[in-house]
Amino acid sequence: MKKLLAMLVILALTLGGMPAAAAPSARPDSDPISHGTINKVTYLRWGKSEAFPTLALVGPGQEFDVYEYDRNWVMVLYDTWVSQGMSGGGAQSFYCYVKRADITCDPALEGDESAKADTGPGKRKGKKPRPKPSAAASQAPASEAPTAEGTTEPQPTVEEQEEYDWIIRTPGMCNVTVHVENMDFTCSFALMAQKAGGTAPSSDPTYNRGMHTPYAATASYGMVAPMQSLIENMGEASKYLVGSGGVEITGSTAGSTFFLDTGASDPALVNFTLNMQGTGTLNPTITDGNLTGHFESTFNMPLKLPVQLKKSGSGYQFILVGMKPGGGDLKFPAVLEKAFADPDRWDKEAQKEDKRREEAERLRKELLEKIKKQMQDEYNKQQDASRDESQKTDPMTAEGEDGEDIELAPLVTPAPLTDDDKLATLAPEDDNPPIVPLVPSPGENADGFPAGK
Repeated sequence: MKKLLAMLVILALTLGGMPAAAAPSARPDSDPISHGTINKVTYLRWGKSEAFPTLALVGPGQEFDVYEYDRNWVMVLYDTWVSQGMSGGGAQSFYCYVKRADITCDPALEGDESAKADTGPGKRKGKKPRPKPSAAASQAPASEAPTAEGTTEPQPTVEEQEEYDWIIRTPGMCNVTVHVENMDFTCSFALMAQKAGGTAPSSDPTYNRGMHTPYAATASYGMVAPMQSLIENMGEASKYLVGSGGVEITGSTAGSTFFLDTGASDPALVNFTLNMQGTGTLNPTITDGNLTGHFESTFNMPLKLPVQLKKSGSGYQFILVGMKPGGGDLKFPAVLEKAFADPDRWDKEAQKEDKRREEAERLRKELLEKIKKQMQDEYNKQQDASRDESQKTDPMTAEGEDGEDIELAPLVTPAPLTDDDKLATLAPEDDNPPIVPLVPSPGENADGFPAGK
């Protein structure tokens, strides 16, 4: 029994956090417009709204470079550490937002907004107004532009690309049962990660309007091994042993960030790490009714969960590298989704469709009224023509001996008959009674009739 408990302890301790190697930091090239100091406990958020995910909780005294601002929000540069799978990670920098009232800037921010207050995460980057043609250039075709030598060359065309918010997630909480050394381990994993803006799920600046955009994730991981499942698989020993408790290791995060630097529009395989806060509980108990063995321990530790997003057929799957009990990888289904970055896009599309339906209904009613009016006019014309034709009809005539037309007398309806004109009821000429057949008297025997027997 002691050997069994020792195995459980060793197993739990081997599932701790994995250290990440150092990597060079990456900072943006643009210059800050101010430097700010947080003046209260507040959140750094993904966008200019409290509806956006929180990336970090910061306190008074923390300093950040300021790059943009408007009346309510300030965009700052946030430094953090991101691990890339099993190959290590490094310091990374990305833009996020903090409430303007929660940061004190030096020099102070003037006015309601900066010159670039409409950029940042979730906005289109590098979009400049098209230059207006000059008077000399307006004489050339629109598809051509004059050069220094006076010749023309084709003007390159750029297709406008839609910008989306990208989501990678599991279809709810996913569970996998692994059987190791007569014990059943139930492993669970759930992830919801979102990247604001971009034309592809990659975090590469090429697909994000020049921004190196991370994913903000909420995730949970769990591994549970009940002691009773071990006893049930011990054969004869399960008849007299009873177990309770077991091993339970969980990890969760509500603000982990990572990058999908695939360098391609459609990721085939990419690694990232979820930084979690892990909790382990060991409380196995075994008893045979007389002797009881019990061990209990609880510990908290950082849990770095290495994850791969891998193309699988027509879809994707998450692979938890090296996290399978007994060795190997755990595999869970993955879903890749996108939604338009413009939150009002669907309302605008719905308003357009409502206007189209109203216009179609108006045209339909007008067409029905027009058809109804045409049918009524045609009917009235037919009635007027029939009435005029009946008025122009000549009286009925017959040809005479010399070929002349002789007008026929109108038909006369005979008068109804009177009582005097009606035929009298036929009656017999005399009052003789009708002939009655002769019947033989009783007792007479008529010849020719058979005698009765």
